[in-house]
Amino acid sequence: MQEEITIEQAVNTYEGLVEISKRPFPIKLSYRIAKITNKLEKDYLNFMSHRFQLFKKYGDPIKDPKGIETYSVDNVSGERREKFEAERKILLDDTISIEYEKIPLNLFQDKDHQPELLLEPYLFCKIEWLLDETS
Repeated sequence: MQEEITIEQAVNTYEGLVEISKRPFPIKLSYRIAKITNKLEKDYLNFMSHRFQLFKKYGDPIKDPKGIETYSVDNVSGERREKFEAERKILLDDTISIEYEKIPLNLFQDKDHQPELLLEPYLFCKIEWLLDETS
């Protein structure tokens, strides 16, 4: 299946899949999760790089205990914060095309149809569009 998704959806999905993938699954489900995660990784890293550039452009650096400069949304304020958020929204609203196979919801169950995984609602929300509830 080919689908257009926003960068925001790609970022949220990638983060959800990374969190979920820390758990053990049957091989078929693990493979499906890894395959989609790998497809989204490049766009995720690209977004994070651009977001960091926005932090540098609009934020004030913070020095960590080792003297290394870091940036945070907390250090972007006032008018600069508005400009930061406007540019960030442009990035998040951009779209990408992804080819993937929906993950059958029943792969999350064991052979007795009991949930193999207890999934927190916030994680479910991040990957819901990938799931096929009909199988």
